[in-house]
Amino acid sequence: MGLTGVPRMDSAYERDGLELVKASPHDIKEIHAMWLEAADWMKSRGIDQWREDQLTVEIAEYCLATTELFVVKENGRAAGSFFIIDSDPHIWGDDDGGCGYLHRLVVRRAYAGRGLGFKLLDLAERHLRASGKKMFRLDCMADSPKLNEFYTRAGFTYRGRKDGNGWSASLYERSVAES
Repeated sequence: MGLTGVPRMDSAYERDGLELVKASPHDIKEIHAMWLEAADWMKSRGIDQWREDQLTVEIAEYCLATTELFVVKENGRAAGSFFIIDSDPHIWGDDDGGCGYLHRLVVRRAYAGRGLGFKLLDLAERHLRASGKKMFRLDCMADSPKLNEFYTRAGFTYRGRKDGNGWSASLYERSVAES
């Protein structure tokens, strides 16, 4: 199942030597390892964001089956990952179908400091544009100044805050630019 009404991407997108490909069952263990690596790194810095019970292999398999799960490779090695969904009513409410929502953006620590997060966002936007989406949306921890600054620097506009039971998210969006 892909974005509503959009066929799954069969070909890859490339940017700066990075290749964005649809994840396959063969990528699940590596994506799961990236999630755990990021969670450990955050935890070591006192950032309470990704809980291990939300990062199981089964959840990665679920994401593969129900979302647009991507892996970004450099020279055949996974360097990052994210997934896109076509609605996020729990966080954003209803929309007209013109938005794509990014989740679980992760960069392998070995690639940190190279601007890979920005490149992954650009690759995600390229996919959303090809899928006919007009807006690129995401949410992140409201109480993480560095993460919020990252998305602002990436050209996203702050659209508000969503508070839940024990969590708060900042909402960001940017227009999917025409190429």
